[in-house]
Amino acid sequence: MFETEYLISLPELIKAYDIPGLSLALISEKKIVTFECGVKNSISQDPVTSSTVFEAASLSKPLIAYAALELCENGLLEMDQPLSIYLPSPESEDPFLSAVTLRHVLSHTGGFPTANLKPGDPLKLEFYPGIQVQINKEIGWGLGWGIEITPKGSSSWHSGDNGTFQCLAFQNEQTGFIIMTNSANGMKIYRHIFDLLIGGEHPLFDWEQFDSRAEEKLDEEFLANWWKIYEL
Repeated sequence: MFETEYLISLPELIKAYDIPGLSLALISEKKIVTFECGVKNSISQDPVTSSTVFEAASLSKPLIAYAALELCENGLLEMDQPLSIYLPSPESEDPFLSAVTLRHVLSHTGGFPTANLKPGDPLKLEFYPGIQVQINKEIGWGLGWGIEITPKGSSSWHSGDNGTFQCLAFQNEQTGFIIMTNSANGMKIYRHIFDLLIGGEHPLFDWEQFDSRAEEKLDEEFLANWWKIYEL
């Protein structure tokens, strides 16, 4: 079971990386322990608590994958049927769009563009559904999760990043944790938390390039207004 004493250095670390607040959920032996530090935003100085809401961005993808697999188990969806059979005929110029299946979407091989489309823009594929799930010998994509292979076994992870909120979830056979931050520099603290909790080498850091991404100045006005919107 995790000992939160290992995390006493986090308040100083978030200050060093200009991260206003952090929330951490630790899962081990079927128990969940939470740890919070810092503030919701540096303008209001309201502290982060266990009920503080953070934006999850792409970290919502594993949750969607779980729901989709539940629907498959109940016979309401099929992994390898074209998704177009569940929708009205799409108005698209791309003849390959009807080839996209749920398996493609959940494993990041659907061919969809990563950039957000503007209203009215036609949906086109950047590559034919089904590119390569295995990225290299240590990293690949499962259904809704990234897969990491090390000498100690396999693990799964997924990150989320909308610019001002950054987060990461990780799990292996023994334990798991979720890191939520309200900072464009949030990813700078991931490796420190891994070292504190589980140690070891993790290829996901090299592939995601968390450490080498340029630090950004926080948008304080956005953070303040974001919390006003949700009245938190």
